[in-house]
Amino acid sequence: MIRLLLLFFVSISIFSCSNKSLNSKSSDHQNSKDTVLSLDLTNINFGLLPDSIRLYTQLEDLYLVNNNLNALPDWIGDMKSLKNLVISNNNLKTLPESINELTNLEGLFIIDNPIFYLPETIGDLSQLKELLLSRNELSKLPNSIGNLHNLSKLGVGGNLLTTLPETIGELSKLEGLYLRENLIDSLPISIGNLGHLKELNLYHNNLKKLPESIGNLANLEMLYLNKNKFEYLPSALAKLTNLKILELHDNMLKVFPVNHNDFEKLEELTLVRNPISAKEKESIIVKLPNCKIKL
Repeated sequence: MIRLLLLFFVSISIFSCSNKSLNSKSSDHQNSKDTVLSLDLTNINFGLLPDSIRLYTQLEDLYLVNNNLNALPDWIGDMKSLKNLVISNNNLKTLPESINELTNLEGLFIIDNPIFYLPETIGDLSQLKELLLSRNELSKLPNSIGNLHNLSKLGVGGNLLTTLPETIGELSKLEGLYLRENLIDSLPISIGNLGHLKELNLYHNNLKKLPESIGNLANLEMLYLNKNKFEYLPSALAKLTNLKILELHDNMLKVFPVNHNDFEKLEELTLVRNPISAKEKESIIVKLPNCKIKL
């Protein structure tokens, strides 16, 4: 099916605004609602989402960025064909329970909202691959997050999280976990079950230690632990044989646990602003001859 980009004006009677346009992607040249596959309603400033949108029964992509939305209507769950829903830069505080009815949803992007709560029903989105919730006000994630078995990317940076649910370890396809700028002070042991994880970002949290299970992340390539409160690191870190980038600046480390032949693929190591002695720095350089080190 060939999808063509069309441009048309939103009528006042339907969307309560004038001189606004939206982009639609359709299977033919007609603007009939049952052939529109994508609606871009960015910057229209609805306040409330118009009921008329539910008439687009085949809609796969819906962009509602920067519209001053305070809530999503329950009927959003009726849009069964949706694959991508983008609701960033609004005033949402939570999501309707009916969100779980979007069973074909693959991407859910809700960045820069004051969301403080996610319903447990979010775990029913079994086809979800990307869930981006950065810069909200979440203090916890629901246990049902572990049911998102197709999830490859989870971004929850810039929230108020203090820990993660143990069920996080059930995300067997997760490749990117982005948790920067939260209040996390501990990680569950189950973090070590994320066997496909390639990038783990914990920049600017309150971590003092890592679980030994961190060493089980055999495919991890990028690990960001800068701006935490580490005084020491587990020896299990050396088991991360595919690690390429390790950032540890702005901690309280006095030593870095490394032996000859450890971290053979490590390309970049950042340790600036740690109380590491000159002797220890020299030892690190000798043991990692092929790594670019910032001390």
